[in-house]
Amino acid sequence: MARSVTHQLRQMGFDDDAIASATVDGRPISEAEPPKQQRKYGRYKSKWERLYAVELEDAKREEIILAWDYEPIRLRLTEPGRDAEGKAIRPIFYTPDFAVWLPGKLRFVEVKGHRRTKDVNRYKLARDRFPQFEFQMVAFQKGRFEVVM
Repeated sequence: MARSVTHQLRQMGFDDDAIASATVDGRPISEAEPPKQQRKYGRYKSKWERLYAVELEDAKREEIILAWDYEPIRLRLTEPGRDAEGKAIRPIFYTPDFAVWLPGKLRFVEVKGHRRTKDVNRYKLARDRFPQFEFQMVAFQKGRFEVVM
């Protein structure tokens, strides 16, 4: 935020001294925290995730599942490394939308409204790399959630 605010202040004609003395809520601009992004769907990133959480809560109440949690884990899919030129390669991570505890197993569920290639590839890589867990991708189709992968 500090860089974009500084840039905006320069465009408005403020010099570096004025910018350096500027504050946000009594703190220097460089220390100001960016505003937290407001989510339209509460703690969920999409309306589909929120709707799926309602279904999971119903399944828990009916004792079909033991428990569930939203984005409880981040799985590392690849290790960090270096390319042929020595440039650092960051690891790739995957965060499943839901963890669902069933009797005797743990299922990771990915809820998709739109299936982008990048997301599907991460899902498949996670499924292949962690065979000890069950993976499921669901989409809302014809008025209900259906397993699509």
